[in-house]
This record gives sequence, C-alpha cells and structure tokens, in this order.
Amino acid sequence: MRYLILLFLFSVYSFAQDPYYISVDKSNGLPSNNVYDIYQDSKQFVWFATSKGICKIDGTQIKHFHSDKLTTRSVSNLYEDKCGRIWHQDFNGNIYYIENDVIHPFIQAQANGFLRYGFINNKIFVATKNSINIYDSSTFELLKSVPTNLKDIKQTIVYQDHFYIIGKRIIGYNINGESHEIKLPKEHIYSNVAPLIVNYKDDLLIFSKYHSYYYKIKDRKISVHTSPIDSKFIQNIIAIDNHLWICSTNGVFKLNPQSNSYKHYYKGDNISCVLKTSNNKYWFSTLDEGTFLVNDIESVYIKTPHSPTKLLSQEDAIYFGNSKDEIVKIDAKYNLHTVYEGDSEHYIHTAYINPKDGILITGSSQLSINTKKRILKSPIAVKDIYRLDNKYYLISATTWSGVIYFDNSIKSSFDSVFNNLPHRQENGIHFLTIIDIEDGKSCAYNPVNQALYFVTNYGIKSYTSSETNVIQTPLGTNFNKIVVVKDNVFCIEDNEIVYHIDKNNHAKEFKFPNNFKNSGILKIRSYKDELYLIKENGIYCYNITTQKIAQILELPKNSEFIDITKRNNSYYVSLNEGIIISTVEQINPDKVHLYLSQILVNSQNVDQNKLTSLKYNENNIEVNFTIATQTLDNNYKLFYRINQNPWEPLNLSIQSIKLSSLAYGKHNLQIQLINGEQQINEDILINISYPFWLKWWFLLLVTSLLCTLVYMYFKYQIRIIHKKNKLTIEKIKLEKYLNQSKLKALKSQMNPHFFFNALNTLQSYILDNDKTNAIFYLSKFSKLTRTILEMSDKDYVNLSEEINTLTIYLDIEQSRFSDDFQYHIHIDPNLNPSELYIPSLLLQPHVENAIKHGLLHKEGQKRIGINFTDKQDYILVSIEDNGIGRKRSGELNAIKNQNHKSFATESLQQRIDLINMNLKKKITLQYIDKENSKGTIVLINIPKRKY
Repeated sequence: MRYLILLFLFSVYSFAQDPYYISVDKSNGLPSNNVYDIYQDSKQFVWFATSKGICKIDGTQIKHFHSDKLTTRSVSNLYEDKCGRIWHQDFNGNIYYIENDVIHPFIQAQANGFLRYGFINNKIFVATKNSINIYDSSTFELLKSVPTNLKDIKQTIVYQDHFYIIGKRIIGYNINGESHEIKLPKEHIYSNVAPLIVNYKDDLLIFSKYHSYYYKIKDRKISVHTSPIDSKFIQNIIAIDNHLWICSTNGVFKLNPQSNSYKHYYKGDNISCVLKTSNNKYWFSTLDEGTFLVNDIESVYIKTPHSPTKLLSQEDAIYFGNSKDEIVKIDAKYNLHTVYEGDSEHYIHTAYINPKDGILITGSSQLSINTKKRILKSPIAVKDIYRLDNKYYLISATTWSGVIYFDNSIKSSFDSVFNNLPHRQENGIHFLTIIDIEDGKSCAYNPVNQALYFVTNYGIKSYTSSETNVIQTPLGTNFNKIVVVKDNVFCIEDNEIVYHIDKNNHAKEFKFPNNFKNSGILKIRSYKDELYLIKENGIYCYNITTQKIAQILELPKNSEFIDITKRNNSYYVSLNEGIIISTVEQINPDKVHLYLSQILVNSQNVDQNKLTSLKYNENNIEVNFTIATQTLDNNYKLFYRINQNPWEPLNLSIQSIKLSSLAYGKHNLQIQLINGEQQINEDILINISYPFWLKWWFLLLVTSLLCTLVYMYFKYQIRIIHKKNKLTIEKIKLEKYLNQSKLKALKSQMNPHFFFNALNTLQSYILDNDKTNAIFYLSKFSKLTRTILEMSDKDYVNLSEEINTLTIYLDIEQSRFSDDFQYHIHIDPNLNPSELYIPSLLLQPHVENAIKHGLLHKEGQKRIGINFTDKQDYILVSIEDNGIGRKRSGELNAIKNQNHKSFATESLQQRIDLINMNLKKKITLQYIDKENSKGTIVLINIPKRKY
C-alpha cells in the first residue's frame, strides 16, 4: 500500500504582511474615496479633506460641511487655530475656515496657487501673487504686506516662529515681516523642482518628490543626506514621534532618519497622508480607496487565497484549514505553506493536527484521518473534534456523536469508561456511540469532573460515570457551541447569550465583570484560561484566572469572524478573507467627548448662559451637540432626562434634543454618555420666567377679584334659595288648597242630598218588594262609593276608570228619574283610554252640576251626553245637557237659598287653577249656554298624560 507522507509541502504562498486595518470609505459615509489630508483637532475630532469637500467623524456618522461660496470642492491643508477654527484650502489657493459648523471664506487674500498658509502666534501668513501678507488671526485685519518675488516658489512652511517660502530660494519671515534667506546648493536650484518639506524635531527637512536625497536645515545651515527610499513619486511627508512617514504612490514608508532604516507598508496603495491619533491609532488616507484605520500598527494581516476556517495552534507553528479542503501552515516569516490537500474541495469545519506524531484529522463533508502509514475515511459530516488523549477523540457529527479511535494498540485510561458503549468499525475507524439520531454541533471535555459534553439539536448532554445526563437549560434555548476553560463550562445559544453550566448540570446565564453586557455575543472560543467573546464590533477576552475582560481586536462590519487562537502571546484571528496576527493584550477604549454645538430658543441661536433668563414665551428649546470619537465603530450609549425623570435613550444618529412648550420655572436638562466605563454628564440649567398672569401681584389681584365674585355669587345663590323657599312654601300652600279642593269635590260627590236621594230610591224598591232592582241599585251604589273613595287618594286616574265611574254614577241617577232620563258616553276611536290619565275627581262634579241644576227642574225628557275627542296633545271632554240652563238654574237657587254658591263656579275652577300650576300644558274650562236656555255645554281640554 502506498502511504501518504503528512506535512509534505505542496506549495508556498508569499504575501505582503501589512498591519490590519478597517476601511473607512464612501460606504461608511465619506464623500469621496479621494482623500488628501487627515487632521485631529484639540477636541479629538478627526477631519478629512477630500476631492468632494471637508468632513469629520461625529459620533457614529461622518458629518459633511457644504458652502455655496466654495470655488471648488477639492480641499486640503487642514489646520486648527487657537480659536478652535478649522482652516483648509482649495486647489485654487482660496482659504476657508469653519466656525460653529459653518464654512466661511477668508476673503482678504488668495494664495499664490496651492501655497500653504501659516499661523505664528496670533498672526496669519499668506503667500499671495506678489507679496507675503500678515493678518491678525482674531480680526483678520491686514497688519503688513511684504512685497516678494514668488516666482519658482513651490512650498511654504512654519518653522521656528518663521514663515518660510521654498523653491529655488529659501526665505523666512518673522512675525514682523522681517526676512532672511538661506542659500541652497546650486544643484538644488536646477534639480529639486518639486520639494516636500517637513519639521522633524528641531530640523527642517526638504525632500524631493522625484529624488532620493534630501536637505537638512539646522541653525540656518544646510546639509545633504541620502534617503534609502526608492519611490517613483513621493506626495507627502509627515513627522510622527521619531519617524518620518513618507507617502507615495507605492504605499507608505516609515523612515528612521537616525538609522536610515525603514518599513514599507501597503505596497501598491496610493497613500496621501498619515495621522497618529491621541489614543495611538493610525489613519492612512489614500487617493482612491478612502482611508485605513489601524488600531495596532505592529499587527500583521495575511490575505489568504481561500477563506480560512479552523485555526490550530501547535508548538512549531499555526495551522489553519480553509474552504478548499486544505491545511495551511504559517511560518515565522508569515509565509503560507500548504501541508495537506483533500479531495473534496469542501469547507473544513474542524480539524486536529499533531505534526510530531504525524496525525491530521479533518472534518468537512467527510471524516478524514491521515497518519504516516495510512488514510482512513468515513462519509459523516463532522462539526467538531476534541482530542481526549493519544487514542480517543470526541466527535460531533450529523446524526451521531461519540468517541472514535483508529489505533487499537494504544492503551488509554478511558478504555474502561468506554467499554460498554455501542461499538462499530468502518474502514479502520472505531465508532463508540454516546448519542445517536441527533445532529451534533459541538463537543468538549472537562478533565476536573471527567465529563464529556455534547451539543445537539436536542440540547446539551453530558457523559460521565458511564451515564448520559441531560443538562437543564431554560425552555426554548437552542445552543450551538460549548467550550471548557479550566474547570468552567461555557455554552452559547442562538439568541447570542453565554451560559455557564454549574456542578448540578444546570445552564444559567453568566454574569461578566465590569458591567460587560452578556448580549449580542455571536460566537465563543477558548484557549487555556481565556474565553473569547466575539461581538459585531470586536473580540473580547475574558481571563478566568484574573476575572478581567478586555477588548483585544476591533472588527469591521464587512468582515466575518471565523476562529481565534493564541501562540507565543500573539493572537491569531481568521476572518473570511485572511488572518490577523496581533500582540495587543488590550485595545485602549476610545475616549468619547461630548460638546454642545448649538442651542436654539424658538428657532433662534442663543448662548447657553441666557437659558437661565428666558421669557415665558421662549419655551421651545432645541439642544444640538456633537460627539468626538476617533473611529466610527463605537459602543457608546446616549441618554437624556429633565428634572430627575427617568433616563430616556437617544438615537445616536440624531444629535439633538427638542423640548417643546416647556413649562414655566426652573429645569435641569441632563445628557449622559456611557462608553464602557467612561461616563459623561452634561447639565444644562433652564429657567423660564412666569408670565405676568402668574406673578404674585397678579395672582393676588385675581384672588381678590375671585373672592369678590364668590361673595357676590353666594349672595346671589342665597337670594335664589330664599326665592326657592318662598316658591316651596307657596307650592305647599297650593297643595293644601288642592287637597282642600279635592276634599270639596269628594264631599260634593258624596253629599248628603245625593245619599238621601239614593237611599230613598233604594227604599222605594224595597217597599215595592222589587228585590231585583233593589239589589242591582244597591250594588251600583256600593261600587260607586268604593270607587270614589279609592280615587280620592290619587292625583291622576286612568281615563277608562273615570269613564267607568261616570257610567255607574249616571246609572244610579237614571234610576231616580225613572224613564225620562237618558245619557250617552262617546269615546273617540283614536283614543286609548287604558293608556291615558287625567286628574282624579275632575269630570264627575261637572256631570253632577248638569243633573242637579240643569235637568232636575226640567219637565219632560232629560238627556245628558259626554264626548271624549282626540285633539293631538289634548283630550277634549264635552258635557252637554238639555236642562233649564245656567241662568234659570241660578234664579231658582237664589230663591231657594240666597246664600248658596255653586260648587262648579268656584271650587271647580279653583281646583283646575291649582292643577295647572304644575303643568306646562294647561287644563282649560269653558261653559257654553245654548240658545233659549235649552241647556248647557261644558268643554274641558285636558293635556294627555301617559304612564
């Protein structure tokens, strides 16, 4: 059999090893990828001068500045003066400054081409077409204009309190405009047509864009030096610390002038400027790719031909798998050597390598075991491999998890532990099943309690003492990775939260130190006593021994983290396009600064100190602020509150707080910025004066007026109460009169004369032995009496009851008159007597008067008719008789009894008047005398009333 020799070098790849950087370009908000200059001001804002204008990092965004007064959008030469204004210059020589976030043109002068302006103390120096102009930097007043021949002048610079112009001549001007000239070598006059100048320590260095030599000016003396940099075109030189950063079309060179040695970074990139920030980060601007942000200038980034996957740390080197089923070695010079090529060209999920023993195990679409003697394969998709000892390996695979071994000759302490496990052999590989018919995701081993852990699609399970146990996890959690750090077992769920498995096999959410939030953690990895936590913005290291947590790497948003390991105090991180190597143990967190930029009151700009004396109608307040950060990927949070109310979160991209219709009085607006352990609080005191109608004197006046009005009101109410009491008393009197009237009506109906006549009639029937009529008459009489007594207790009675009572009464009276008395009662069909009510004892007295005074004295046939007619809202009751009439009846009553007063004329009308006092629609009573005294008609209009 032909054996494979492991670690045979199939191929070697060599790549440039540049520091790892995060790209900030148009996709992040830069107006252009053509960046000429970078600058950090005293407030820690990072500014960019581009081909499409000037901008700065403001919080999590890039803020652009625009002006219609710009003659061209391409700008460079950034500088901050002592007043905090940011100056810049377009390529036509026009000078501008930014104050309060507004671009202003410096209209006093135009530079001669792209000659740079200069600041010395409180003076501005500008090389114009024919002179050197000196201005006051506060008032912009022209202090002095020094006529100068600026022909062949290529550069200007401020050096040792002098403004130098450099070309074929070098002339320096002090703050008073006095000049001196430094002689140049003759060869410079003819050859150095494109000088580049830089302040380096106490020296002024003059480089050439096209040549390798440079001049050093010290104490106004010139010496010539040779640069080791061989570049076809140098476009900028920046002095940082003890080095010169030479920017060229072929990358940037870090030159040490003392040793004349250099490092070459970003070969092939067109670098225009370099900035080292206050927190030791580096920005590199390019003319075609935006900017590069480098957190660790000593880091190394290896761009790999295929996406790296699993990282393997060994004593001799770092190995990694890739997406082409290969294992690659990184040597000491960061060259890549392919040591294994699989035949599947599939993504390697996991691997184990031991170059010393010549063992390589890879897990991709299949399990592949390579030794010095043979190759073993099995068609299972392996997700994770963990080496237990020289013999056994833990495996998590699709539909299966357990232990494998392939060398039966090796003895192991686990032999007795695994003896009872189900066993099968395939192609020389021995499979010991612990979990079957479940998709394995991850596996680990804790040597302290000798427990094997497996993560499957059905949860987390442990195997110890020949038993499989289920780890108790919160309901609904779905885990995907498990690691062991010392004797601590950590696992992560799909909801991006890390859990810790305790000794009782319970998974509980882990609490990290330093208020580190256990959320948004995408992946976890481990190495010895370190737990690595991967978030969107970077990688954090939690040291189990020291109980400390620190960020070790920032990650760009467009990169995908794959794996991390450590070797010789260097971190190795595989991303989707390459591998980062860094020795930084902790990235210094960016200090964030909060500044109030503008305060508007009713849309008008005001100073902050005026907020304590606002008028009552100046209560619409807008507070705008800026946030100085040195990178875009920040984790700070913003909150605000007013008057000790609960904190409210602020949108990081909306750097403004609007307070509409703020109440009168004193307020304390607080803005809070939290950036890790850094906390910034900004207090803004606001005092809105009360309007005059809320001032004490006005309130006193209003109170007095109100008291007067209340007094007058109560006095008025007392009068009303007196009036109501008077009306109540009158009402009581009326009710008394009404009751008296009802009593009189009752008495009229039950008067002795009526009873005497009724009893006489009854007696006549008895004497005549007319038992039938006597019993009928007695029944009628008793029923009438009972009905009248019942109706006397009611104010209103049913119309049908009133008609029934009238019928009984008329039947009794008819018996008295024998056959010469007739009556009829007619009811309008539109009326429903059972639903209508009328005042009690109202109709019968009128019927009685008609009989007693009209029909009693009439000879011959006697008739009385009662009609009930529907009149919309009224019931018209007419009582018509054919008696002797009211006039003749009155005469007879007067003869018979001079003191007699008819009940109908007084009591009946008085009772109707009393009833009408409580009615909106009134009862009316009308008497109509027929012609020739042939009877009387009584018309009574009664308002309808329903119950």
